[in-house]
Amino acid sequence: IQREPSTPGSRQAFVATISETTRPAWTFRVRNPACYSYKALSSISTRSGPTILGRYKVYPPIASGGMATVHLGKMHGSAGFSRVVAIKCLREQYAEDQEFVNMFTDEAKIVSRIRHPNVVTVLDVGRSQDSLFLVMEYVHGVALSQVLKSVAARSAGPVPLPIMSAIACDMLHGLHAAHEAKDGE
Repeated sequence: IQREPSTPGSRQAFVATISETTRPAWTFRVRNPACYSYKALSSISTRSGPTILGRYKVYPPIASGGMATVHLGKMHGSAGFSRVVAIKCLREQYAEDQEFVNMFTDEAKIVSRIRHPNVVTVLDVGRSQDSLFLVMEYVHGVALSQVLKSVAARSAGPVPLPIMSAIACDMLHGLHAAHEAKDGE
């Protein structure tokens, strides 16, 4: 396993090369292995193209779970500025429940205080019609679940310990940063 060099403000990544005598070497590049997993949001339909939420275009979901859905999105600003983002939308059935709304907005407030390469940045919080959403930095890459399935399928065994250790360490560094985040910092 080799860590790729990172610059201030960039995400750290690692490259793992696995080789066996009977198979060619495999190389996986994993960025930000900690990821959300959420189910589709019924109130945002992307079948006929992107949905507009304020200055954001919302595309099909990229991950889903019990409370919210994460969609690929594009933020548009003045002078032709645009940026690919991840948009986490609270499920419609929870949008009217003040306890869920509070948990969702508290998440945004807490995550916005964390500055760490293994934690995505919250860029904005918004409400459009009945949708409450968080706009987050989008980190391009393969989902950890897909990497693990691919490694397991190719090796017919568990994921090698060095790869699992590197992933776990990176996730724990991000979790430590979350625990160290203080009010107002």
